Amino acid sequence: MTHLFYICGIFYLIRHFIKMSNISNSFTDYQNLKTLRERMKSLTWKDYTEEMKSAVRKSFTAVFFVIWLVIGLFTFNWILFLLDLVLTFVILSPISKATSSKIIYNLCSFIGALSGVMLGFIVILNKYHFKIDFYHLILEYLK
Repeated sequence: MTHLFYICGIFYLIRHFIKMSNISNSFTDYQNLKTLRERMKSLTWKDYTEEMKSAVRKSFTAVFFVIWLVIGLFTFNWILFLLDLVLTFVILSPISKATSSKIIYNLCSFIGALSGVMLGFIVILNKYHFKIDFYHLILEYLK
């Protein structure tokens, strides 16, 4: 079961690599998603276009990875998962939604994708190679 969890971490890593490679399109994708949400409110699944169905599928993968991050809070790497959740949902997401600037939105997307890539690498390497307990490391540093 542990291996399955970290295989999901590899998919999380791949998703963020793809997100980093498509940074220039992220703002237009976000604007398109906002307009699609308005059109989707009165339609049923059968009436959705392929673009709408693709947007829904992307949302499901995002929800899956948020659940993966929350489950990660119960591992010994919990501090890394907490840092990624806080960075994504408390810092970057409000900033990117509050602005209409393409540059700021793309910068927030890039920082989020980069932190996801770093988290994925560190978590997987820490589980199978380093075995660093970040919680005790931080406690020792603060003393």
